[in-house]
Amino acid sequence: MHKKICVLLSSPAKRGVRRWSKDKREYFYKKKQDFIQTSIATPSGPYSRCVVRRYSTKNQIIHKSKYDPDFLEWFRGFTDAEGSFVVRKVGDKYYLFSLLINLHPDDVNTLIHIKETLGFGDVKVNGRLAVLRVNKQEDIKLIIEIFNEFPLNTTKHLNFLCFKKAWELYTNSQKTTELIKEIDQIRSSMNLNRKKDGYVMPNSHTIRIMPNWFLGFTEGEGCFYVDKKAYNYMSSFIITQSLRDEVLMKKVANYLNNIIPYQSVQE
Repeated sequence: MHKKICVLLSSPAKRGVRRWSKDKREYFYKKKQDFIQTSIATPSGPYSRCVVRRYSTKNQIIHKSKYDPDFLEWFRGFTDAEGSFVVRKVGDKYYLFSLLINLHPDDVNTLIHIKETLGFGDVKVNGRLAVLRVNKQEDIKLIIEIFNEFPLNTTKHLNFLCFKKAWELYTNSQKTTELIKEIDQIRSSMNLNRKKDGYVMPNSHTIRIMPNWFLGFTEGEGCFYVDKKAYNYMSSFIITQSLRDEVLMKKVANYLNNIIPYQSVQE
């Protein structure tokens, strides 16, 4: 079992109930409303100006444009929380590359929103899971471009790097026995197969905590709850991660502590 580390914000169970200041409440409300308005924009809204990159499998011509950066930051945070990069072997020398995001069926609309904004992927509800799956070759190429430009913050970034390396080998080389062995070796170091000492981030990697990244990450990993302490109540917000992401959790705590100072309100 992996050790866990968490970021915890809570109000003290005292006579005075600790609350966010009015400025802080208004700040977060405005950020949330701005993001919601952008996310559910109609065809005449911001996303109508974003042309999805399309790839020609014949001549590999890339038609470049940009998604809304706020969405990509949110998607980066949500993938840090809920996404998985999977390389599955099919037969003796073929592989299927996939980005998977699994949620409770109650949250299937979130996956539909991602699919519609990206312009690709499939969403299905299988029993107790709603699944977004991206596995077409031209779409995987775009996913790799997105996370090259908007790198993940968690150690899931290491799985992405393995995923990217395996994909580049598979799509740019002949399917030789040596190539298959190399891809199999990469697969054996991903996700649950990664060794305990295999979570060292590259020196070039920088943790970037942005408001929309934090929103996406919180939607996947955050928890809000209220505890009763005798005749008082303590409201808390908590994010829990594996101990291997301790550096990120400390930066998240620092980010929260520096947004807007707390203010105690006596009741």
